[in-house]
Formats: sequence, structure tokens, C-alpha cells
Amino acid sequence: MTAAEAKPSQADYNALRKVRSNQHVASQTLARRQLQARDKIKIGMLLGKLHRAAEGKEELTTTQAMACKILIDKAIPSLQAVEQSTAEQEINAGAVAERLQAMLASPHILAAILSDPGIRAQLQAALAAAPVAVTQPLDPSVIPASA
Repeated sequence: MTAAEAKPSQADYNALRKVRSNQHVASQTLARRQLQARDKIKIGMLLGKLHRAAEGKEELTTTQAMACKILIDKAIPSLQAVEQSTAEQEINAGAVAERLQAMLASPHILAAILSDPGIRAQLQAALAAAPVAVTQPLDPSVIPASA
């Protein structure tokens, strides 16, 4: 064995350092998972205690019940009711007519609209005062990017 074979190279040190750093990350991940598992077990025990108290199998003081509730609320987010409301918007016929007129003034948009058979049928039906259901949606690839 020569002296060069006995002494580890810098590449060997780097490889060893990389393995150790990966082990460190893996051990941190393992520790974090263990803590999460312990927290889940503790929360499960608290839920079980509250469940037994609700069934009358176990007695809890008010302080114990409130402490269980606080700890559970910290670990498990409670579902809150969300009120959703929609505001009725009045349709201003004048504004809609102005926007439609501006859109139809562009030859690219007008060509895209008239090339769609569903829209063409609806326009013809609207002009004849007999509305028709659209059978084919507008293909977005027909409208040019400059529109």
C-alpha cells in the first residue's frame, strides 16, 4: 500500500460530508415526524376524554374541559361559518350597448364572432325576436390575440 492510497482524497472528504449532511436532514425530518405523531396522539387522547365526558363515563371539571377545548383548538383548526353574499348588480342597458358597439367596431372581433355558428344563430334569432339556445360554445382560439 502506498502513501497515496492510505490518505483519503478531498473527494472522499466531500462525499463523507455530503452523506453526513443528508443524515442530519433525515434525522431532523424523523424528529419532526415523531413530534407530529406525538401531538396527534395527545390530541386523540384529549378528544377521547371529552367524548367519554359527553357520554357520562368520565367526570371533568369545568377547568379541565376548557383546557381540553383550548388545546384541541390550537392543534385542530375549527371550521368557521363563512357568510357569502352576492350583490345584485343592475344592468345598465346604455353601458352594455356602448361596450357592444365598441367591440363590434373592431374587424377582428366581428370576424371571430360571426365565424362562430352558435353566436351567429343567436344573433339572427335575437334580430327575429325568437331566442335560440346556443349549441356550440365560442372557441377561444378563434379570437385574435390583438383583441
